[in-house]
Amino acid sequence: MDIEANVDRARGWFDGPSRGTHWVCVDGEDTIGWACTCLPARDTNVGPHVAELVACYALEKAWGRGAGFQLWDAARHALMDQGAQGVVLWVLEANERAIRFYERQGFRGDGHAKTDTLQPGVDLKEIRMRLDL
Repeated sequence: MDIEANVDRARGWFDGPSRGTHWVCVDGEDTIGWACTCLPARDTNVGPHVAELVACYALEKAWGRGAGFQLWDAARHALMDQGAQGVVLWVLEANERAIRFYERQGFRGDGHAKTDTLQPGVDLKEIRMRLDL
């Protein structure tokens, strides 16, 4: 993940009524993971008390060490404290590792899909997953 290339895109995630919160996971002085949520979700068809897990990333060197779980656990507790009754997320359809991670946390596909164009000629197929809290 190239942080510099994604700064403007990430800033755009929170234009409007959604309130964004960010978490980082550190190992010593190294940042090894990052998560971001917003409440309400950016999707308007999920209900007013449904949050969105906008991003949850861990560096490959942190895979299998619990960084993703720690990020999600902190985000989940904070969202519940804020009154969220559910959470949705969008994940790349081909990202089987991430889908398995989210399924282990209780997320399930809800039947919605979309294609995002990251840049001309680069289309990303995504599915939406949901978890009721």
